[in-house]
Amino acid sequence: MSRGVHGWRWALMAAAMITSIALPSAPAAATTPSPAAEVPACAGDPPLAAPVAKLQAPTLTMVLDGRGWLVGHDLTLPGGVTFRLGRVAFLDGPFAGSWLVGDARRGTSTVRLLDASRGCVTGSFSQAGLIFSASIDPAGRSLVHDLVEQKGGAQLGTWRRTMADLARATRILPGISSEDPLAPVWVNTFAWGPDGSLAAQSCGASQCVTHVSGAGGGITSQRSPGQGVLRALTSGGLVVEEGSCHAVECPTVVVPPDPEEPPVSDAPLVDPRPVPESESDTWRQDTVLGFRWGSDAPQGWMRPAIHDAAADVSSSRGSRAARFDYDADAAGVVQLADSMSGNCERAIACASRDIPRYWRISLRPQGVRAGSVTTRWCQAYESPPDGCFDLRRTMLHEFGHVEGLAHPDDHGFRLPALETVMHPFSPGKGQTGWQMHDFGRCDVARLQRRYDTTTSSARYALCDRLGSRLSVAASDYSVAYRERVTITATLRVRDRDGYGETGGNFVSGREVRIQRRVPGGSWSSYEADPGSSAGSYEVTFQPWTTYEYRAIFDQPSTEGLTGDVSDVVTVKVAPCDSGCAEGAPLRPTARRH
Repeated sequence: MSRGVHGWRWALMAAAMITSIALPSAPAAATTPSPAAEVPACAGDPPLAAPVAKLQAPTLTMVLDGRGWLVGHDLTLPGGVTFRLGRVAFLDGPFAGSWLVGDARRGTSTVRLLDASRGCVTGSFSQAGLIFSASIDPAGRSLVHDLVEQKGGAQLGTWRRTMADLARATRILPGISSEDPLAPVWVNTFAWGPDGSLAAQSCGASQCVTHVSGAGGGITSQRSPGQGVLRALTSGGLVVEEGSCHAVECPTVVVPPDPEEPPVSDAPLVDPRPVPESESDTWRQDTVLGFRWGSDAPQGWMRPAIHDAAADVSSSRGSRAARFDYDADAAGVVQLADSMSGNCERAIACASRDIPRYWRISLRPQGVRAGSVTTRWCQAYESPPDGCFDLRRTMLHEFGHVEGLAHPDDHGFRLPALETVMHPFSPGKGQTGWQMHDFGRCDVARLQRRYDTTTSSARYALCDRLGSRLSVAASDYSVAYRERVTITATLRVRDRDGYGETGGNFVSGREVRIQRRVPGGSWSSYEADPGSSAGSYEVTFQPWTTYEYRAIFDQPSTEGLTGDVSDVVTVKVAPCDSGCAEGAPLRPTARRH
């Protein structure tokens, strides 16, 4: 088990528990002296090392300004020289006299291998995302680290890098989905077993999960409640110290917004995941669910808002979910109800359904009490007062229930006001989202999983991050000199549990690049044209020598797909016998970037 300091994580957890306190808009300048800028790289071979027990350890200290803002960390070496690191920083070790120092700036983490006795760095690497912990195996051959997504906080697993090639990383243990009950992950801890096995513990606010990679290659996992800290991995199993600080009795430090980061909206996706579903059964894709007025029919002034809400479903569902339309002979009912029972006893509106058999929506009449609230529909007034409820938005919420959507809060997480209409409490006039007449993107993300997208070119809701899979193939893998060969890439959504109807979908209409290189050379990129089938992209070449090809789909910023890079294929080209021009041109369809 490595001994480490991870001050930023303790500060983050403390801040998460005092969110009701008003925070200043920006941090003040730190009052500590300005430290040196960067730890230097080591030069030359190291001298004979002193025994590890006699080496003085470096220290990592949180830097706070006069108001308690966390503004960085100071790394102090045994000789007294201090270096300033970022607000996200860690110090792990020792590992045979060396330490691992990491910090993150502008969304990229840098980890340095520190020779504390010489006060210099022997190696380093950078990685997009946040790295909170790292360790070196007892044999000193490889380094492992965690990786956390900066936006959303998903734990992306444990990664291994060989000490001989720190630039290349391979994931060796699974991550923690943002939909996991223990998310968001706050602490990652490593421990090595005597046989070379590795344990990685990830903890949230109330429970932990520990993955163990055995020396033989197998992976086991176990969950544990509470806040015990992984201390060691022995032949007899895990050694966990119960009651240690993960999130409760920790230093109380406020983490301000990072001034280096671009501004975000006032309602960011703090927990980006699709809204939950109330049941697994679904209506038929694209079905029209008719509704009629019940025996206690909504008043005339209410009906336009109900019809408008039905139209809002059609225009904003972003999927093949059901649509709604008035039909006097329909089985579906919209009605008024002075009293409601069960979970709806204190509600201003309530939907009941038994998919795929029936559904009903009940609305409180104007002026009727619903628990401690008097129902006031804004549509009843020429000049709606503050605090009244928009019937059109309320009906969109209830139609969402009929589709099978549930309240996020009832499933242990919350979403910002404008990401969903499925909050359990309706906002009154003057509150954020009180006139929201479209499904939020986290609503659409769930509707897409339940009912599928409309076409292969349809965009996936940005609330979600579905994994993509890119494959590549050649029309021929052995061709004559300058013979035409078409490289075709196929982009699909990965077929994973939880992806529902979207799993395995072909994805068309995106920007895909085909790259090629002479084996061992540098890659050149070409914009791919749409292929002849859904999800396909192609470029035609007239190669004059053997090339390797691959396809790249960059993660888009406007929809909920991840990027991917295909495997590499090789097309062998026979040499030219005679009269062959060098540098033969590409076909016009190959547009180089």
